[in-house]
Amino acid sequence: MGYSCIQGDLLDDMEIDITTVGAPKDLTSALAINLNWLRPDGTSALVPLIAIDLVGGRMKRVWSAGDTAIVGAHRGQVVITWPSSKPQTFPIDGSFIIWWVYAKVA
Repeated sequence: MGYSCIQGDLLDDMEIDITTVGAPKDLTSALAINLNWLRPDGTSALVPLIAIDLVGGRMKRVWSAGDTAIVGAHRGQVVITWPSSKPQTFPIDGSFIIWWVYAKVA
């Protein structure tokens, strides 16, 4: 994952590839795909991801006003709800997707 942006910027969307054992995860049968987002200030949110390519496991986070207001390292894990209503978290090794929001220079 190599995403970063400047504080207050809302473009570009953050693309996320979901894989299992190095291969794209087919997400076509998923009921919901969300990002469990942990902000540097200790707050968290569960936000929806938008599909780019469900068969290829490609999703994106489309930023809204305020999403990039907090400077620092942001962390997240993708939570997929399957038809069984059971969740599955990615990355499956318990690590995090990490992205940076850098301070805007005045």
